Amino acid sequence: MLTAALVLVGAVLLAMALAEDTVRRWPLSPALVYLASGWLAAWLATPPLPAADLQQHATLLRVVSEIAVLVSLFAIGLKLRMAATWAAWRVPMLLATSGMLWSVALATLLAAWLLPLSWPLALLLAAILAPTDPVLAS
Repeated sequence: MLTAALVLVGAVLLAMALAEDTVRRWPLSPALVYLASGWLAAWLATPPLPAADLQQHATLLRVVSEIAVLVSLFAIGLKLRMAATWAAWRVPMLLATSGMLWSVALATLLAAWLLPLSWPLALLLAAILAPTDPVLAS
């Protein structure tokens, strides 16, 4: 089953790369296609995968997640084409300052109110779910 999951992932990646122009006209974003195929691949490969011990591999997971964030920021930064004037940077600066603060504050209140979380955990969840630089840049 793991082989079938890997073949599925490879086929989806190849198909999405070859049919890029067709995919742009779909009402679904490519991210949803990747999410659905990843869910299906995980469902196919679930029995043979061993349970992961996250505590044992915490350092590796932290390094891998930091690399993923850096690659994401770098890729979005390459797409960003803005003039070095205050008029061009006004909206992104407002989004990155007051917009970010308001979204974290409101998400913290909602998380503390709707979920059984303490205030520090609600703030952590809100900070994780808040729109980050790649979202604002794009």
